[in-house]
Amino acid sequence: MNKKTQILESLKDHQITYTLTDHAPVHFVEDIDIYNARTPGVQTKNILLWNKKTHQMILVISDAKKKLDIKNISKLSKIKNLSFVPADKILQYFSAEPGYVSPLLLIHSNVITIPVVYIDQILLESDTLAFHPGTNTATIDIAREDLIKLFNMYKIKYYTY
Repeated sequence: MNKKTQILESLKDHQITYTLTDHAPVHFVEDIDIYNARTPGVQTKNILLWNKKTHQMILVISDAKKKLDIKNISKLSKIKNLSFVPADKILQYFSAEPGYVSPLLLIHSNVITIPVVYIDQILLESDTLAFHPGTNTATIDIAREDLIKLFNMYKIKYYTY
């Protein structure tokens, strides 16, 4: 079963309402408008960071238009030397490729310790958020409350920044 199907089944099992939009592959946030992949939810950027030595991982969720300040995230998380998780590790831990990462993948990961999530406070002021469901050929719009519900159900720690 592929990640998209797993995620959709989990959302259904947990009675999470969502809207699924299939579209051409989107490799970069800038491509959303080119491929007519815009959906009602606030478009997000999801970056997986880690400390290579300790393997502590953080998923940073921000507005797609914002530039990520890794030094600030490092300071907030108190994890030094953060860098992008390599593609082979993303594949190993999440059975996904870079660019397919989203908080929805955390509920079906192969990691012993689920990464801590840092989410932009501005996103939590939005009613609906948009994420990839383990593929860059679709977008799921999900209510902010339902995302928090998933975090709580799966005991995913999250902080705002």
